[in-house]
Parts: sequence; C-alpha cells; structure tokens
Amino acid sequence: MRTRRVAIPLCALSAVLLLLLVLLPRIADSFRIPTGRFFRGTVRAADRQPRIHPDYAGITIPPNIAPLNFAVRETGVRAICRVSGEKGTVLTVRGRGMSVLFPPRQWKRVLSEHRGSEISLEVFVRTRDGSWLRFSPVVNVVAAEEIDPYLIYRLIPPIYNTWFQMGIYQRNLEGFRETPIYAARPSVRMKGICVNCHSFPARGPSLFLFHTRGDISTTLLATPKGVSRVDMGSKMVYVCWHPDRKTVAFSTNRVRQVFHTARTEVRDVIDENSDLGVYFADTNSFATDTAIARPERLETYPCWSPDGTTLYYCSAPKLLDDINAMETDIYRKVRYDLMKIPFDPDTRSFGKPEVVLSAQETGLSILQPRVSPDGKYLLFCMCPYGCFPIYQPESDLYLMERSSGRYWKLPVNSDESDAWHCWSSNSRWIVFSSKRGTGLFARPYLCHIGADGTAGKPFVVPQRNPAFYDSYLFTYNVPELSSAPVRFRETSFNLSLESPPQKARNLSPDLLPDAGDSLPWRNAR
Repeated sequence: MRTRRVAIPLCALSAVLLLLLVLLPRIADSFRIPTGRFFRGTVRAADRQPRIHPDYAGITIPPNIAPLNFAVRETGVRAICRVSGEKGTVLTVRGRGMSVLFPPRQWKRVLSEHRGSEISLEVFVRTRDGSWLRFSPVVNVVAAEEIDPYLIYRLIPPIYNTWFQMGIYQRNLEGFRETPIYAARPSVRMKGICVNCHSFPARGPSLFLFHTRGDISTTLLATPKGVSRVDMGSKMVYVCWHPDRKTVAFSTNRVRQVFHTARTEVRDVIDENSDLGVYFADTNSFATDTAIARPERLETYPCWSPDGTTLYYCSAPKLLDDINAMETDIYRKVRYDLMKIPFDPDTRSFGKPEVVLSAQETGLSILQPRVSPDGKYLLFCMCPYGCFPIYQPESDLYLMERSSGRYWKLPVNSDESDAWHCWSSNSRWIVFSSKRGTGLFARPYLCHIGADGTAGKPFVVPQRNPAFYDSYLFTYNVPELSSAPVRFRETSFNLSLESPPQKARNLSPDLLPDAGDSLPWRNAR
C-alpha cells in the first residue's frame, strides 16, 4: 500500500514536468525580447514608425513628466518597447498585449539621465504567425527645463442647458494621482451650484479664488487664515491676481447661451454686458475706473504683466443692449481688440488705455491674453467672432513678442478649438485645452516653448491607461499650471458656502453696479 501511495504522486509529478517541458519553450518564446541570442523567429523591418496612441512621437517632453504610456495601433498580439539613449539601451518594456506601460521608477531614471538629450523608442510587434515586426525608432527630446508639477483644472460634463456634476481638480504631472479641490454635487445637504473659473497668484496656490453661480451665487476666497465667502454684488467671472498678491483684476459678465442648428459644436456664448474691476483682498473692497468700464464697450479677460504695471484685457463694442434682439448676423460682428493700460500699484490707479492689436487689423476676435512669467511673450487666441473661443472650432493660439509687437500663429493648432492656455513658471511650457480628435471634448495638451518662441509638437497629458481619453466623457476646462498643490480642504469650501458672506465695500458704486446673476446653464434637478 505504501508503494502505491508513493507511486501515484510520482506519476502525477512526472506528467506535470513533461507538460512543462513541452509548453515552457512556447511560453518563454512569447516573452523573449527580439534581440541577440534570446530571439527566436524572424524579424522583418517595417521601414516606418509605429502607429501609437496617444501620439507621443517627435515631441519634446519635460524631464519630470509621468510615464508616456501608449497603445500600439498595429496588427499583432504583443508589443515590446526598447528605450535607448546616449548610453545605449537603458530600458526594455514588455507590453501588456499591445499596450506599453512604463514602470514609473525606471521611467523617472531614464528621463533624469537624458535631460537635455534625445531618447529613442524602438517598438517590436509580434504577429500571429510568431514573427516580429521591427519599426523605425520614435525619437523624442527630453528638455532641460522642468514643468510645474501640478495641473489644476475644471472638469465639466458635455452640458447644454443643464448640469449635474462638475468640480475643480488637481493632478500631479509627475505621476497619475488626481484629487478634488472642490466637487459640486447636488445633494439634500448642498444646493446645486455651478463652479466657475478658478485663479491663484503666480502659479502658487497659497491663495485661491473661484466663483459659484446658481442657487448659491458668491465668491470663495481661500487664504492661509481660512476660506471666506465674499459678497461683492458684482460677480467675479474671469480673474487674475496681481504680483503683490493683494490685488485681483476681474471681469463681471452677464453671459447668455445660444444654439446653432447645424455644426459639430452647436453651443455658443455671448456677453450681454461686461466690465472690468479690481478687488483689494487686504481691505475687502473693490473698485473700477472709467477707462476699463466704458458703457459702450464690453471689457473682459484681464491679465497682469509680471511686474504688475500693465493690465492686458480684451474690449469690443456693445452693438445691442438687448441680447434677445440680437440676430446672428449682428453678434457675429462682435470682435474684441487686445488692449493694455498702465497701472500704478502704489496709488492703485490706471492710466490711459492703448490698443495692442485691433480686430480690424486681424479680422478676428482676440481673446484670453496671458503674459509669460519672464515678460517676453504674450500668448492669446483668435477666433472669427465673440468672446468664447472654446465653442469655436476655428480658435487658434498665437504668440506675440512684447518688445516688438510682432506676432505669429503657433504650429500647435488643430482643426478644432484650441484655447484656455497657461504658462509654466519658467516660461518654457504651456498647457492649453484642445478639442482635437472629437470636436466635443477638450483635453489638456502640453507644449515646449523655446527661448526664441519656437513651439514644439503638443502632446496630451499622459494617463495610466493609454485608452483613458477614448471613453472619458468629461471636458477639461481652464487648465492652470502650479508649482505646488492646493492644500485647502474641500470641507472648508462647503462650510464657507453655508456661512454668511462678508460684504465687500464697493468704492465705485456708480461705475460697477450689480451685473446680475448670469447662469447660462441650469442644474438638472
């Protein structure tokens, strides 16, 4: 009996070993890297670069960016990527099927070792017959300059006249972690609100401000002392912090939404009225000037120069007082000029406004000016008409040299809307929202800007899953780069919304009246 008990397990073990001997070569072969003595099978050269998604070919990348994971859009069963540089092959990644996912620590080491030089990504694809396709290398440049490690943006659904959920989020660009700053979700405890554009000074969010509309219409101001609710009567819509970290330029806009009957993006936004003002956080007061709040003009999109002595903004003629009477052929004639006006930080007074670039000269509407932190360039977008470029497929980015006034169209643009742009703190990177690929959903794109104003090829912010954007039904709005994360708790914003507001003192009651609560989107309740 003992002999039989021992013999049965030995027979089973022998069968398992025999099966392993038969299958092991096949299993091992599926994991072999097609180089040198480890390669089994034939290799055929494809004589072209592989189709990869997202498109991370021929780009300049920050040395501190998260792994650029991608899917290989070729016919095959497995992909392998070999990364090489000046030191030869430095990393080989076996794909998960046709997806290449780089190990974060090894990716970080590769970028650190090749800062300021090129890296080559060589892709191999194993076909169903067991042979390999070897594609021409994809060559990217690792820039010497880092990008600000945090990206702050608003996530909104594809809204028309209703919304259900939106919020402001932040993402660590050196990894994949996304956390909410404030997520507005309708509930029994909290009323439905629309979270408006956010702002913080000099890409460092120790101060943070955003406006809400709808059931709770107010401005939330977060400082190291806490979060407070500021009641201004006039609503802050587009804002920009002065370098002194005490003064905030803002626009107050009465916004209306209209719809087109036939085009990919059927929505459009029009300002019925808009003026500029200045909020003083140290005294909880606000004021304006006749130069930036003219009754016959629409002023919007304020932006300070890095030294705080110049305010850039956009201005257009007010063609009609009643937006309901405005016909299509009229509101399409509304085009904004790019303006600037001197500002004295000591006396907090404005000088005389000056036209930087006129709509009459360009034939387009000039919007969203942003000055580079080094003061050398001015980044803006232009579209056929109006004040809301993200809804216009023709919106493109332009760069102006401030010293000469020379400007040019950047080669980063697509056939869809490109807008909502921001500079990194070292003036070498920009981020912008682009609807390329779908025409409906805006995605955040990064792009290197050289010291001479030369722009690299833009690329979408990487995600852990290369197919993430293919099925993500939220749009990225107002992307802002930051040198540090926002550390205010979401509960602090909720508690502030439920607390009584602090009444701000209006120093110009005759010039900056209450613009009314403009809510083009309604809560779906």
